[in-house]
Order: sequence, then C-alpha cells, then structure tokens
Amino acid sequence: MPPSADEALKVVAAPFRVLDAAVAKQTYLLGDEFTVADLNVAAVISRAIEMDLSAVPNLKAWLARCLARPAAQKALALKTKADNETPAEVTRHIAKINRL
Repeated sequence: MPPSADEALKVVAAPFRVLDAAVAKQTYLLGDEFTVADLNVAAVISRAIEMDLSAVPNLKAWLARCLARPAAQKALALKTKADNETPAEVTRHIAKINRL
C-alpha cells in the first residue's frame, strides 16, 4: 500500500472503528434499510474500498453493500465515463484549483 494510503488509514482509524461498531449488528447505519445516512457516509468514504479495511470488517462489508446497490453502480458508471472522457490536463487543472 502506498504511504499516503497507509497514513490516511491511520487518520481515519478511530472514526472507522465507530462506523464498524455501528454496522456490526445491523445491515445499515440506522437499521435494516438503506437511508440517506448510508448514502452520505458511503459517498464520503467510497474511495476507502480499495484500502486495507481488514481491521474493520463490518465497515468493509457495509461499504461493499452500499456500493453494490443498483443506483450506486449506475452512479459509479457515470463517474467512470466522465473520468474517461475528461482530458488529463482538465483534471490536473481542477485538482490544482482545488489544491488536491
């Protein structure tokens, strides 16, 4: 894992443990039904799906469930399409403006 991903996991370790506990005994954050809470939190941490989440297995399973939903798959496909159609120099310019 690249050092930046490793460092990111250290920063989010405590919040991820809280989320892991929240979904340990229920399917989604607020119970057995997907809600806007799941949508918002999953959207924020969706890039973590590629990180080593073995320390928070309930969170990993929850995030996979959220991202496997048909609506999420459609949204991810649209994002991928847009990313593929956007020239690299435009992406770099946007990242520079936003200091990413």
